[in-house]
Amino acid sequence: MSNRCFPSVCAEWWKSSLRSCRSLTRKFCHERDRSVATLRYLPASAGARTGQHAKLGTITVNEQMNEWAFHDLGHIRQIAELYRTRAFYEKSGPFQRYANPKP
Repeated sequence: MSNRCFPSVCAEWWKSSLRSCRSLTRKFCHERDRSVATLRYLPASAGARTGQHAKLGTITVNEQMNEWAFHDLGHIRQIAELYRTRAFYEKSGPFQRYANPKP
């Protein structure tokens, strides 16, 4: 895997306001499953392999895997905040003054 380029992710797809939460959640889960399936059969020694990132230069598979986990957890936080805001905030009455939802 040395000196191979990692593919870019199309951020515009995720920004589209035309997509529903349900379809975004399905897409997220599908992509996550694909990523995990790819990694499942890699030997532990594969973590030291390197590749080229377009902006960061040389990175290891371990660094990319940690970034995926960090990135995915950020999306899970976003999903939870959207749910929290849509399911409960509007019905919180006077307690809304204490909330600062950021969906």
